[in-house]
Amino acid sequence: MFKKLFITASLVALSFTASASRITSRNLETSYATHDQELIEAMQKDVQELTSKVEVLEHVVKQLQEQLTLLRSNNMIQQEPVVNQDTPSATSVTEGTQIKESNSLATPAKPQTVVAGGSEKQQYDLALAALKSNNYEEAKNRFSNFITQHPNSALLSNAMFWYGESFSRSKMPEKAALYYLKSYKQSPKGAKAADALLKLASALGDLKKNGEACGMLNKLDNEFPNRQPASVKRSEELRQKLRCKN
Repeated sequence: MFKKLFITASLVALSFTASASRITSRNLETSYATHDQELIEAMQKDVQELTSKVEVLEHVVKQLQEQLTLLRSNNMIQQEPVVNQDTPSATSVTEGTQIKESNSLATPAKPQTVVAGGSEKQQYDLALAALKSNNYEEAKNRFSNFITQHPNSALLSNAMFWYGESFSRSKMPEKAALYYLKSYKQSPKGAKAADALLKLASALGDLKKNGEACGMLNKLDNEFPNRQPASVKRSEELRQKLRCKN
């Protein structure tokens, strides 16, 4: 992509130089024909052409700047923590809590618009960037690709969490709950484990499964008593909303 843009910019610059040379040549001729109306009109046409080419060049530069901004954003995303791995089964986390997993939910849908490419980390970063840019369909496709292509990745639990988040933000709580659960089962002590339980409880609440949701909150408190204050506050607010019994 960058190579094509730089080639385009170079061609525009060369054209700019050639046009400028023609104007210089015509300027010499004006010393011999000051009142030559045809020469003046030709010079005006060249100026218009140069103006148009400058606008094209400015557009190319703007595209390059946007690409650089995306790269810088991806470099910031690379701070995402790496977690442990072990293959989970999407079953209940506590007794009496179960999310039915159909074949359509168990396997990520095949992407329709995104072609996966690049390294494992680059694919993960691009998927996360799409989610943070609110491009939820693109994020779903990219995380689906990642999960399918890298079943043994150390980033698998994180990818499942963000895949669930893309469904949550798309108002699809059943699929969101499934992948929050998968994320937790993949790495119960990982960086996203506490968040996955909290998000799972919220998704279960959206599905009107308040009892199961309260059970997830109890499990969250028991397994992660020293988690971040923001997580504690959010779980307490959710308890009140769901009317959980202490």
